[in-house]
Amino acid sequence: MTEWTLAECHVLYDRCEGINGGILTRSAEGWDVTTIEQLGGYSALLPLHLGTPGTSMRVNVEIDMQAGCIGLALVDDYLTLLHERRTTHYGLARLGLEAFDATRVRGLLVRNMSVFPGPSRARLRAITFEAAPILWQIEPPAATTAGPVCLPLRRYTESTHGAETNGTWHMDVRHFAVRDVVLVVMDAWATHDSAGWMQRAEANMRQNLAPLLQAVRTAGIRVIHASHDRTPHPLVAPAEGDIVLDGAVSTQSFVDLLEHLGTRLIVYTGYSSNMCVMTRPIGLLHMQNRGFELALVRDASLAMETPDTLAGEWMHAAMVNFVELNLAATVTAREMSAAAYAAAGMPAKAAE
Repeated sequence: MTEWTLAECHVLYDRCEGINGGILTRSAEGWDVTTIEQLGGYSALLPLHLGTPGTSMRVNVEIDMQAGCIGLALVDDYLTLLHERRTTHYGLARLGLEAFDATRVRGLLVRNMSVFPGPSRARLRAITFEAAPILWQIEPPAATTAGPVCLPLRRYTESTHGAETNGTWHMDVRHFAVRDVVLVVMDAWATHDSAGWMQRAEANMRQNLAPLLQAVRTAGIRVIHASHDRTPHPLVAPAEGDIVLDGAVSTQSFVDLLEHLGTRLIVYTGYSSNMCVMTRPIGLLHMQNRGFELALVRDASLAMETPDTLAGEWMHAAMVNFVELNLAATVTAREMSAAAYAAAGMPAKAAE
């Protein structure tokens, strides 16, 4: 494989193309892109050569958004998304895409991210590159005098004989050092297209997620926000010391970050349990078997329900069961808050 110095990083203009029916044309002002109509549909590819082994790189894209919504992603040889950003408004914007290992990057992928029918349009005005030790700018947690975080983690065991009602829950109290735990807040957005969903999500944030964040920060547990270029809700907005992931990062990049932090346990919160919490590249499905213990705060999350399941929130109940049976343990917000306050030496607060 050819190695390129920073000065030699460039777009291979003669190989840029629209794909799957997307249109990509070059003008004096940049690249004009018209995507296909399909939401998430791959529409154009600009091949890139970046860096040398071990180099972290930032790719800056100046984009003039004209219609719809576009996602820009660094991809590897198999079009796996390594880091993706999405446009949030019309007009000029500058999006930064980060690669922890620049040698994995093979191109800049353009895809349609509009939730409304029809193609999206934009002009890519400029693409620039800079070396950036991105991962190492986040300091690992320092040694702390806080006590252990003692979590009652619940799993479900299906009955091997007799009726389905013979299945049982098992509680296992586990002890973790504060520095070994991270709490992920997944897609806790300020707005949503569904007013009914937004009302339920706000109530859940106010009653469960926001108090939980206060507790874990008191103990010194690291909080990671993944809002995927959407505005986080003010009730659960990032605080000083929290880590904020811009856009969508790849599973491997997230693993690299967690290993750098010395993480043992990833605790998931956020929305929704049957979509983003489960299926994002940093979500439960992709992080299983990656060397970490996983847990879901089962009442600091909700599912997107159907007309048949909304009254009892049965879709979320099914996802909690799926997690406990196949992927991870669960815990309640109250249980984790109590464990965090106890670790911080605040037993009275833990007992509330």
